[in-house]
Amino acid sequence: LGIIEASSTTFWFGFTDDIVIRIEAKTDGSRLDIRSESRIGKSDFGRNAARIMRFRAMLYRNLELHPPAP
Repeated sequence: LGIIEASSTTFWFGFTDDIVIRIEAKTDGSRLDIRSESRIGKSDFGRNAARIMRFRAMLYRNLELHPPAP
């Protein structure tokens, strides 16, 4: 199991978002679990979901993988 924990600070207001990436080896490959969450407030206007999708796309592109079918 590999874990990366990071934080990101918004440009305008200086709010901090927490990011956790976990990678777990499986018998048929690997499992990737990504969480991005605002520390303050109830809505992030989709910012954390967009961050996860950008990271996932970049990872797949760099590893030359195809995303799993829904």
